[in-house]
Amino acid sequence: MAQYLHLFISIVILLSLSAHGVCENIWHISTGPDFETDIDSQVISIVVKQAYELSKEKVRITSSPSWKRSLIEANAGRVDGELYRIKGISKKFPNLVIIPIPVGNVSALAFTNKEKLKSLKIDSWNSLINHSIGILNGILYIEDESKKNNLKMIEKVQTYDQLLNVVYFNRVDFGVWSYPTYLSFIKDKRFNQLHIFKTPLSVEYLYHYIHKKNKNLIVKLTNALGIMQENGEIKKIRKEFIDQLYK
Repeated sequence: MAQYLHLFISIVILLSLSAHGVCENIWHISTGPDFETDIDSQVISIVVKQAYELSKEKVRITSSPSWKRSLIEANAGRVDGELYRIKGISKKFPNLVIIPIPVGNVSALAFTNKEKLKSLKIDSWNSLINHSIGILNGILYIEDESKKNNLKMIEKVQTYDQLLNVVYFNRVDFGVWSYPTYLSFIKDKRFNQLHIFKTPLSVEYLYHYIHKKNKNLIVKLTNALGIMQENGEIKKIRKEFIDQLYK
């Protein structure tokens, strides 16, 4: 009888530990290489972490060596999802499922360090035709707009710091980066010489994506982000974070 009792207690303990393990499951989400400096990534990471917390889930966000690699890893299921991308990437990465509440938005802005170009009117992608431009590899909406508008002279780089350099050292006519991410560089000495064209080339909403194997998260995260959108929490997080940059 003592042996059976011991076996019963052991089974109960194992089941208890197993249940605890399920509760403690941590979802692994990937993003690009500029996580420490990319304002979009930092702001949206706060939004997404809060959504997971509201869903009673835990999440860990990690940087990938490149923006494109991050998508590849997420689509292959080697991580559980992608921190944020524009709507429509599932056409190219069919294993990624969108959470249909925007977690932010991004504006594509052109900038230059060439004096002769600073007085030009740059207010659309079409304005960049016949000029060389630098962009980030793997930022799909910028890559797609470049192709759509038949921009030929393109230099792709892996990080925002590299993008800043190719423009600062006049290797290209224009760079294209996003607001609010470029604000990360306002204290960089290279930044002071640049001219940023304030009219966006385009504006896109950003969404969190998960791998299809994690479809049980869809309703939870949609509901959580819906609550955050309704009560203004998503906008509040973004505003407070950006305001801190100017202090």
